[in-house]
Amino acid sequence: LARDGVDLRLRVKLASASKKGKEKRLVIEEDGKTTELFFDEILAGVGRTPNVEGLDLEKAGNIDGAVTHYREALKDDPDFLPAAGNLGLIHSRQGQKDEAAVELTRAVAKIPLPRFLQGLAGILNEHKLYSLAIYYYGEAAKAAPDDPSLHLSLARIYDTMGRLDSSEEEYGKALAISPGSEPA
Repeated sequence: LARDGVDLRLRVKLASASKKGKEKRLVIEEDGKTTELFFDEILAGVGRTPNVEGLDLEKAGNIDGAVTHYREALKDDPDFLPAAGNLGLIHSRQGQKDEAAVELTRAVAKIPLPRFLQGLAGILNEHKLYSLAIYYYGEAAKAAPDDPSLHLSLARIYDTMGRLDSSEEEYGKALAISPGSEPA
Protein backbone atom coordinates (compact mmCIF):
# COMPACT_ATOMS: atom_id res chain seq x y z
CA LEU A 1 0.00 0.00 0.00
CA ALA A 2 2.77 2.46 0.89
CA ARG A 3 4.31 1.94 -2.58
CA ASP A 4 1.01 3.08 -4.06
CA GLY A 5 0.97 6.25 -1.96
CA VAL A 6 -1.49 5.00 0.65
CA ASP A 7 -0.85 6.45 4.10
CA LEU A 8 -2.41 4.12 6.68
CA ARG A 9 -2.79 5.41 10.25
CA LEU A 10 -4.08 3.39 13.18
CA ARG A 11 -5.33 4.59 16.56
CA VAL A 12 -5.50 8.25 15.63
CA LYS A 13 -8.09 10.81 16.64
CA LEU A 14 -9.57 13.07 13.98
CA ALA A 15 -9.36 16.71 15.08
CA SER A 16 -10.78 18.25 11.89
CA ALA A 17 -11.39 17.65 8.21
CA SER A 18 -11.79 20.11 5.37
CA LYS A 19 -11.87 20.31 1.60
CA LYS A 20 -10.65 23.07 -0.69
CA GLY A 21 -11.11 22.37 -4.38
CA LYS A 22 -9.84 18.87 -4.99
CA GLU A 23 -7.51 18.88 -1.99
CA LYS A 24 -8.64 17.27 1.26
CA ARG A 25 -7.06 18.07 4.63
CA LEU A 26 -7.13 16.17 7.89
CA VAL A 27 -5.79 17.26 11.24
CA ILE A 28 -5.15 14.22 13.39
CA GLU A 29 -3.93 13.60 16.90
CA GLU A 30 -1.48 10.72 17.06
CA ASP A 31 0.63 9.81 20.08
CA GLY A 32 -0.12 13.18 21.68
CA LYS A 33 1.00 15.17 18.61
CA THR A 34 -1.16 17.10 16.17
CA THR A 35 -0.39 16.47 12.51
CA GLU A 36 -1.85 18.09 9.38
CA LEU A 37 -2.19 15.80 6.35
CA PHE A 38 -3.19 16.63 2.75
CA PHE A 39 -4.76 14.13 0.36
CA ASP A 40 -6.29 13.64 -3.05
CA GLU A 41 -8.78 11.18 -1.53
CA ILE A 42 -9.58 10.01 1.98
CA LEU A 43 -10.77 6.49 2.63
CA ALA A 44 -12.16 6.26 6.12
CA GLY A 45 -11.60 2.80 7.50
CA VAL A 46 -11.49 3.86 11.10
CA GLY A 47 -12.52 0.51 12.52
CA ARG A 48 -15.82 1.78 13.81
CA THR A 49 -17.80 -1.34 13.17
CA PRO A 50 -20.94 -0.20 15.05
CA ASN A 51 -21.16 2.97 12.94
CA VAL A 52 -20.72 1.05 9.68
CA GLU A 53 -23.28 -1.50 10.81
CA GLY A 54 -25.58 1.38 11.74
CA LEU A 55 -25.27 2.84 8.25
CA ASP A 56 -26.05 -0.55 6.72
CA LEU A 57 -29.07 -1.01 8.96
CA GLU A 58 -30.29 2.49 8.19
CA LYS A 59 -30.03 1.84 4.44
CA ALA A 60 -31.98 -1.38 4.95
CA GLY A 61 -34.73 0.52 6.79
CA ASN A 62 -33.96 -0.84 10.25
CA ILE A 63 -33.87 2.54 11.99
CA ASP A 64 -34.08 1.17 15.54
CA GLY A 65 -31.14 -1.13 14.84
CA ALA A 66 -29.18 1.77 13.34
CA VAL A 67 -29.83 3.94 16.40
CA THR A 68 -28.61 1.13 18.66
CA HIS A 69 -25.39 0.78 16.65
CA TYR A 70 -24.73 4.54 16.51
CA ARG A 71 -25.18 4.72 20.28
CA GLU A 72 -22.83 1.75 20.67
CA ALA A 73 -20.23 3.53 18.51
CA LEU A 74 -20.54 6.62 20.73
CA LYS A 75 -20.31 4.49 23.87
CA ASP A 76 -17.09 2.94 22.53
CA ASP A 77 -15.73 6.36 21.57
CA PRO A 78 -17.70 9.46 22.62
CA ASP A 79 -15.58 11.53 20.23
CA PHE A 80 -16.51 9.46 17.16
CA LEU A 81 -18.63 12.20 15.71
CA PRO A 82 -19.80 10.59 12.46
CA ALA A 83 -22.00 8.39 14.65
CA ALA A 84 -23.29 11.49 16.48
CA GLY A 85 -24.13 13.13 13.15
CA ASN A 86 -25.86 10.02 11.83
CA LEU A 87 -27.82 9.71 15.06
CA GLY A 88 -28.76 13.39 14.82
CA LEU A 89 -30.11 12.96 11.31
CA ILE A 90 -32.28 10.05 12.44
CA HIS A 91 -33.58 12.03 15.42
CA SER A 92 -34.45 14.86 13.05
CA ARG A 93 -36.39 12.58 10.69
CA GLN A 94 -38.24 11.16 13.70
CA GLY A 95 -39.25 14.65 14.85
CA GLN A 96 -36.94 14.64 17.87
CA LYS A 97 -35.52 18.03 16.96
CA ASP A 98 -33.87 18.90 20.29
CA GLU A 99 -31.97 15.59 20.42
CA ALA A 100 -31.09 16.01 16.74
CA ALA A 101 -29.74 19.51 17.29
CA VAL A 102 -27.51 18.33 20.13
CA GLU A 103 -25.98 15.46 18.13
CA LEU A 104 -25.62 17.47 14.91
CA THR A 105 -24.02 20.38 16.76
CA ARG A 106 -21.48 17.98 18.27
CA ALA A 107 -20.74 16.54 14.85
CA VAL A 108 -20.38 19.77 12.85
CA ALA A 109 -18.07 21.28 15.47
CA LYS A 110 -15.32 18.89 14.34
CA ILE A 111 -16.48 17.33 11.06
CA PRO A 112 -18.50 19.80 9.02
CA LEU A 113 -19.97 17.35 6.54
CA PRO A 114 -22.59 18.92 4.25
CA ARG A 115 -25.37 16.54 5.28
CA PHE A 116 -24.81 17.26 8.98
CA LEU A 117 -24.63 21.02 8.34
CA GLN A 118 -27.80 20.85 6.24
CA GLY A 119 -29.61 18.82 8.90
CA LEU A 120 -28.71 21.31 11.62
CA ALA A 121 -29.62 24.26 9.39
CA GLY A 122 -33.04 22.74 8.72
CA ILE A 123 -33.76 22.41 12.43
CA LEU A 124 -32.65 25.98 13.08
CA ASN A 125 -34.86 27.17 10.23
CA GLU A 126 -37.87 25.32 11.69
CA HIS A 127 -37.23 27.09 15.00
CA LYS A 128 -37.13 30.41 13.12
CA LEU A 129 -33.47 30.94 14.01
CA TYR A 130 -32.89 32.26 10.52
CA SER A 131 -29.45 33.81 10.96
CA LEU A 132 -28.05 30.55 12.32
CA ALA A 133 -29.82 28.55 9.62
CA ILE A 134 -28.31 30.82 6.95
CA TYR A 135 -24.87 30.34 8.47
CA TYR A 136 -25.08 26.53 8.47
CA TYR A 137 -26.68 26.30 5.01
CA GLY A 138 -23.91 28.61 3.80
CA GLU A 139 -21.24 26.37 5.30
CA ALA A 140 -22.90 23.34 3.71
CA ALA A 141 -22.96 25.15 0.34
CA LYS A 142 -19.22 25.86 0.66
CA ALA A 143 -18.56 22.19 1.37
CA ALA A 144 -20.93 20.95 -1.38
CA PRO A 145 -20.92 23.73 -4.01
CA ASP A 146 -22.71 21.58 -6.61
CA ASP A 147 -25.82 20.97 -4.47
CA PRO A 148 -28.63 23.28 -5.67
CA SER A 149 -30.90 22.30 -2.75
CA LEU A 150 -28.68 24.22 -0.35
CA HIS A 151 -29.10 27.41 -2.37
CA LEU A 152 -32.84 26.81 -2.63
CA SER A 153 -33.05 26.48 1.15
CA LEU A 154 -31.12 29.72 1.56
CA ALA A 155 -33.38 31.46 -0.96
CA ARG A 156 -36.51 30.37 0.92
CA ILE A 157 -35.14 31.66 4.22
CA TYR A 158 -34.24 34.98 2.65
CA ASP A 159 -37.78 35.11 1.18
CA THR A 160 -39.23 34.56 4.65
CA MET A 161 -37.04 37.33 6.03
CA GLY A 162 -38.05 39.72 3.25
CA ARG A 163 -34.49 39.87 1.92
CA LEU A 164 -35.51 39.54 -1.71
CA ASP A 165 -32.16 40.55 -3.24
CA SER A 166 -30.39 37.77 -1.32
CA SER A 167 -33.20 35.36 -2.16
CA GLU A 168 -32.93 36.14 -5.87
CA GLU A 169 -29.15 35.67 -5.72
CA GLU A 170 -29.52 32.22 -4.15
CA TYR A 171 -32.19 31.18 -6.68
CA GLY A 172 -29.74 32.29 -9.38
CA LYS A 173 -27.00 30.11 -7.89
CA ALA A 174 -29.36 27.13 -7.78
CA LEU A 175 -30.30 27.68 -11.43
CA ALA A 176 -26.64 28.01 -12.43
CA ILE A 177 -25.99 24.61 -10.88
CA SER A 178 -29.18 22.97 -12.16
CA PRO A 179 -30.58 25.00 -15.09
CA GLY A 180 -33.80 23.00 -15.35
CA SER A 181 -34.64 23.21 -11.65
CA GLU A 182 -38.40 23.67 -11.22
CA PRO A 183 -38.27 24.94 -7.62
CA ALA A 184 -35.79 27.69 -8.57
